[in-house]
Amino acid sequence: MAAVWHCHRGNAACGWTAWPGVYVGAVLVNLLVDSSLPLAAGIAVGNTFGPLLVAYWLNRAGFHRDIDRRVDVAMLVAAATLGMMVSASGGVASLALAGLMAPTAAAIAWLTWWMGDICGVLLAAPVVLTLTRKNIRQLGNIKELPPWLLAASVVAWFVFIQDYREFGHTLPLALLTLPLQEK
Repeated sequence: MAAVWHCHRGNAACGWTAWPGVYVGAVLVNLLVDSSLPLAAGIAVGNTFGPLLVAYWLNRAGFHRDIDRRVDVAMLVAAATLGMMVSASGGVASLALAGLMAPTAAAIAWLTWWMGDICGVLLAAPVVLTLTRKNIRQLGNIKELPPWLLAASVVAWFVFIQDYREFGHTLPLALLTLPLQEK
């Protein structure tokens, strides 16, 4: 969503025409988690259209990328809540159409997908939307960035990619990323 929003704000490198890149990225991510190409393509439709709607709604509502007003926070939460319904619906519908989910599991799968997407937007969007070259220069010691990115990548791999089924269950490691947050 942030990439779409940033591009819409007039960056000469892209614009609303960047959605194919968002779509291709979503397809590739889903292929990395062993989805078939048709399933990955279906999921990516919702993963692209939901953030596009969020960016469109925020733009129409006069949202400030700096998130410098209380109303910007409220707009971001409301838009994420509504837009991620599209993403969750697309993902669950794709799984159902692929025959990978029982109809009785659709409601809980949708709710889980929706909440995960909202959390992702609310955690990532403020960082990405407010990130500028000026902000990066003001970080101070830029030498700290590569080790932090390496540590974040390793932790993210263990949390989101490593398969723990061999242990008979999944491990609740999502909170392992919290120590990597800004001070």
